[in-house]
Amino acid sequence: MNRRSCLTWIVRAFQAVAGAIVAVPCLGFVLAPLRRGTATRRGMIRVTPVDSLPVGTPVRRDVITDRRDGFTHYGMGRLGAVWILRQNENLTAPDALRVWQVICPHLGCGLRFEKPVDRFTCPCHSSAFDLTGRRLHGPAPRDMDRLTHRVSEPDPAGKRWLEVEYHTFRTGVEQQIAQT
Repeated sequence: MNRRSCLTWIVRAFQAVAGAIVAVPCLGFVLAPLRRGTATRRGMIRVTPVDSLPVGTPVRRDVITDRRDGFTHYGMGRLGAVWILRQNENLTAPDALRVWQVICPHLGCGLRFEKPVDRFTCPCHSSAFDLTGRRLHGPAPRDMDRLTHRVSEPDPAGKRWLEVEYHTFRTGVEQQIAQT
């Protein structure tokens, strides 16, 4: 090996080491969201103790969780809200609990519950839904959006929690735009 080829080999080795030193952290930064999961892969979130839910009256509860989006960690915060209706005391009965998204499927306004008439209404465009979430009237294109949920096993304190797989749905207008 002559002097010129030895120096060429040393320079290329130095370049490879320097490139690796820069590439490894950059690659880690780019792939970080895949390793830790993003906001869409959240799973079940504890919302409220089941014994705090009255039977027969819908209640609105905030969904609070540790929020992480891509490269940013926001900490604990409000993700959204749900409407919960406890049908009866027996939690093993089918449809003992019903959980809906609070967002109207028409344009995304927040649904309210009107106790005197026992129905959910949208203050923006007068859509109305009964206690099963079925659309009664108005421009809403579908029934209220139901969320997957479960009742947890008792925790060490003996409380059972309602856990919800929280996500948002497309509004009617977003669906129309996507179809065009």
